[in-house]
Amino acid sequence: MRSPLPAVLTGCICLWGCDRPRAAGPDATSVQEGVVEVNRLEPIEVFDPAPFGSTPNLTFPTHPWVHDPRAVEQRPDGFKVQVTSFARGQSRLHWKAVGVTR
Repeated sequence: MRSPLPAVLTGCICLWGCDRPRAAGPDATSVQEGVVEVNRLEPIEVFDPAPFGSTPNLTFPTHPWVHDPRAVEQRPDGFKVQVTSFARGQSRLHWKAVGVTR
C-alpha cells in the first residue's frame, strides 16, 4: 500500500558562493563549488570548504568578464588562482573542484 504522504525532495540551489561539499560516504567523490571575487591580477588564495583526500580536479567555467583564470598552486585544502585581466564590477569567478573526500 502506498503512503498518502508525498515524497519530499531535499537539495541546495545556490546562486553565489555555494560551497557545501556533496558526498555519498567515506572515500566518495565530492563536488565543491564557489565564487571568488577577483579584484587584482596577483594570485588569490581560496580554501575549499572541506579538504579533499588528494588534489582535486579544478575547473573554472567560462566567464566573459574574467580572462584566462589558471590555478598557479593547487592543494587538497584549496588553491591559488590568477587571471590575466578582469572587468571591474563584473569580476566574479566561479570554480568547481571534484575529488575524493577524506
